[in-house]
Amino acid sequence: MVKVNTIRNTVFILILFISLFVPIVSAYDYVVIDSKDWRDIYLGIMFSTFDGSKPLFFSSLADVDLKTKLIPKNASVLILESKEKPVIRNYESFLKVRDYSKLNNLFFNDFSDLQVQLYTEIKDKVKNFIVLNPEFGNEAVIAAPLIKDKKYWPVFLTEENRASVVSNFDFDEQSIAAGYFPSRLIDFFPGIRFIDVPYKNMIALLNYTLDKINFDWSALMILDKVDPDILASGKPIFVYDGNLDLLASLVNEKNATKFEVIGGELADVAKELETRSGRDLKLLLKYARTITNLKPYVGKLIDIDAFSVNYPYVSLNVENVTFYLNLNTLALTISNKGNFRAFFYPNLEFMDKAYSIEHPIRILPGQTLTIPFFLNLSKDEITKFDKNKDQAILNILYGMDFPLEDTLKDKDGLPLIQQRVNVSQHRESVSVQLKDQIFDNNKGKLLLKVYNNNSFDVIVFAEIPLDKPREDVISSKKVIIPSHSEGTLVLDTPFLYKDDFYNTTLKISLYFGQKDTLNSKVISVKVVKFYEGSRITGFFAGIIEEPKWLFILIIAIILVIFLVLFRRRRKKKEEQDLNF
Repeated sequence: MVKVNTIRNTVFILILFISLFVPIVSAYDYVVIDSKDWRDIYLGIMFSTFDGSKPLFFSSLADVDLKTKLIPKNASVLILESKEKPVIRNYESFLKVRDYSKLNNLFFNDFSDLQVQLYTEIKDKVKNFIVLNPEFGNEAVIAAPLIKDKKYWPVFLTEENRASVVSNFDFDEQSIAAGYFPSRLIDFFPGIRFIDVPYKNMIALLNYTLDKINFDWSALMILDKVDPDILASGKPIFVYDGNLDLLASLVNEKNATKFEVIGGELADVAKELETRSGRDLKLLLKYARTITNLKPYVGKLIDIDAFSVNYPYVSLNVENVTFYLNLNTLALTISNKGNFRAFFYPNLEFMDKAYSIEHPIRILPGQTLTIPFFLNLSKDEITKFDKNKDQAILNILYGMDFPLEDTLKDKDGLPLIQQRVNVSQHRESVSVQLKDQIFDNNKGKLLLKVYNNNSFDVIVFAEIPLDKPREDVISSKKVIIPSHSEGTLVLDTPFLYKDDFYNTTLKISLYFGQKDTLNSKVISVKVVKFYEGSRITGFFAGIIEEPKWLFILIIAIILVIFLVLFRRRRKKKEEQDLNF
């Protein structure tokens, strides 16, 4: 018996010794990501860098058929199938009827669920974490080399999954957060932060990455065409979004000399990068794939296997300019058809006179705003207005952040827009009153109580220049306030706290009107009321600030009290009946 145990121990030690020197074989040959969501695809690709497997994803049902044929029948396959957004339902069954047998299926609800499940699979290999904003993919793409080289696991953070993130992942001072995160969302995080607007984070994180990893080749790509092989390769990624001067500066500073260029549309951009950097770059253009092992497609060229990620953009458009003769006012209506908030500063010339406003305007994605310019035209000048001849000449500076360095251009690419002017005889006399201003420190919201003194509904919104870091201008959405009623304008301030408002005089610009915001006034006030406390306290403060919710809360309390008294009375009656 002793001899048998000795042999067993010797074999165990031998196996353990060999395992230290023999590379670990991947648990899977392929990881297939069956989802239309770029965040799921991204997590699957990053998982493959830990697992050593080949990642595959689908762009369509036709893509499913083609890529499935590229998987050997004896390959082991992990299927990551989205319950909400799969490209094909029950991909495992699709493989089984084709005689694949080494299959494992992992179903998930969304990226929040997937990132926890995948982390559990490779937990022992993860050395740290990088927290990412799932709204946009700028930072996620740049972070790929850190995930590959430094074994960081990506974690997408939202308000909804915050509790899950905090409980499932252990962050430290070497963890990284990269994304446009409100301060209150990321306040638990102890590590390195890149939490400005996405295009600034992208450059800062790339600069950090180039310092932290060893590299020979780099990649140049756009966010509309993200190459999964490049993501998994660990090569630093230079993302082009019109930022050639910044990229050229990094090329010189970090001595990047070899580039794999992803997509034929970047060929000229790559040559321009070479010119601006003043270096002789070695450029390898990847513009298509050649199939070598699949009949009848052998030798044929197909497009690069790539997916797109969301990225922020602004798209400002001048909707119209209207001259309200009776109000001596020119109203500029402008929209933001992009997916990120923007700031704009309009200057205009009308009937040989120049006009501007006091401070830039903040416009949210999907929003349309009307800004009034009060003219100093005499009655004679107004009567001389010729709608067929007189135009408004606009020069509008804009951008996602300050300084505003872009100029809105006309259809010919010129920085001055000559806009035909509509005419209206509209009359209105509108009055609104700012009743109170309260800062909710728990939620990061400034609440303005505005009273409508008129016998008709009024449209109102507010703009406030602050000149604070990351909060140069704050604004509310447009609110319709019923006649002789009070409404609340909510101005989000995700990066500010109550200390930013103590002893600070705010210059609040209110824009208001009956049919449109054709009136404005500037009010100078100080914030003297503050909501504070826990998230629960903040919840009740939010109820109290709205009369209708306060009324509902009072009714609910009365009903609860009535129910308790009713039950006590009923119990007492039952006890009396038992005594008889």
